[in-house]
Amino acid sequence: MKMHATIRRERDRRRRMAARRAGFSLIELMVVIGLILLISGAALPSIITIFNAGAEAQAYNLLTAQLTAARALAIQKATYTAVHVQRADSASTDPNDDYLNHMTDTFYSAVMIYADPDEDDGDPNRYFELAEGFTPRKLPGAAAFGEIDAAAPGYKSLAQPSLEDFTTLSIIFSPNGSVVRNVGGADIVFLTTDVFDPPDPIFENDLTATPPTETKLWNHVLANDDGVGGFAGEPGTTAVVIFDFPTLRAVPMGTARANYLNQNARLVPVNIHTGQLFER
Repeated sequence: MKMHATIRRERDRRRRMAARRAGFSLIELMVVIGLILLISGAALPSIITIFNAGAEAQAYNLLTAQLTAARALAIQKATYTAVHVQRADSASTDPNDDYLNHMTDTFYSAVMIYADPDEDDGDPNRYFELAEGFTPRKLPGAAAFGEIDAAAPGYKSLAQPSLEDFTTLSIIFSPNGSVVRNVGGADIVFLTTDVFDPPDPIFENDLTATPPTETKLWNHVLANDDGVGGFAGEPGTTAVVIFDFPTLRAVPMGTARANYLNQNARLVPVNIHTGQLFER
């Protein structure tokens, strides 16, 4: 009997020891959790960089495809075309609203064509409008394009809080397929409610529709801003940079933004003869 009791006690002792060995103490768990958090924190910047690089590469490919399509369309139609890039405007039905209060962090690009919006109205003026068969395409992730100012070489308008002028740009093709900065000596101008009825839905709310269209993609005031207080449009560009928009917007205005772009943005000039992008 005594032997059996001793065997049972020894068996119970071994089970208790095995149970203790199978688990973790509180200190051990805290150490493991701390190591996991440390490793995750160290890896997060690299993961973000990978995602940003992927979005910028996709944006590059998207712009390349649209430039190819715009150039082919210019040659086919014997007219000017453009690829226009602009930050999306959120829904608004009040024309007096300040567009800066409705901006989002999403950018779109689209193929545009130079045409007479209404050949029977007696108005000989021609404007850029969305090309038939093409739809605006959203830039991937937080990627954005910024304009290199050819007139005063460097980044354009980095002093604006929301970078609206820097990120609104067009690459223009002439009827022979070359990249130009203007159309017959004039800057690029898009359709607005003053010259187009009903309004182009990518620039204005179409309140004449049934039911009324309460959203617009781009703000025409910004698209046609000439930078000197008027709305005569602006010249096309022949070089852009690709960058992460939220990151640049968080950088203090001025020199700090230029330094950030110099170190982190992807400079992409446009070949004026073929319209293709190449890198430096």
